[in-house]
Amino acid sequence: GNQLKISKIDLDTLHFYFDKKITKVVPVRLNLNYEFEKQFQLSGKIELKPSKIVLSGPASVMQNLEELNTQQLNFTGLNKTISRAADLIIPADLNSIDFSTKKVVVKIPVEKFTEGTLELPVEVLNVPEQYQLKTFPSKVKITYLVGLSNYKKVSADQFSLLAYYDANDEQASSLKLKLVKFPEIVRQVKIETENVEF
Repeated sequence: GNQLKISKIDLDTLHFYFDKKITKVVPVRLNLNYEFEKQFQLSGKIELKPSKIVLSGPASVMQNLEELNTQQLNFTGLNKTISRAADLIIPADLNSIDFSTKKVVVKIPVEKFTEGTLELPVEVLNVPEQYQLKTFPSKVKITYLVGLSNYKKVSADQFSLLAYYDANDEQASSLKLKLVKFPEIVRQVKIETENVEF
């Protein structure tokens, strides 16, 4: 106002710090804890959109920045697929940086699982041409878990149960079984018996 008069300014210089502006793509690290309701499990990979953030700002600020973290998300009793927004944790020293987004969306695919059973034939490898080898039993039961939506898609030809015959071990009377192939849609596959006689 008219009652004030500037008689002196102590600070007569403003210092500006210049730096090269760069663009950098940084992955997002998801901080997540979750628990399922009984009989429910993940039915696929947890999705993060976007999984990478584009940053723009001073090179000196971003040179040591390797990833960005989300806020902590906690879920219990999951029994269906959910999607949630999560804020990025942005430290105060990154205030001079422009972010393509400061939020990400987390999708957790959840499905009810059930137990399935199959009987698989035992295939034996390394049997000499002059021999015929029969295993007892010739088929072995397996159990597995599968999502309800995929239950009818599982068949015996998607599995392979092998045993290896060692011609050098004349005292052997049994063969160890190994499940070498099974579809991605099943999990926790268990073989009823680990060995068969021959």
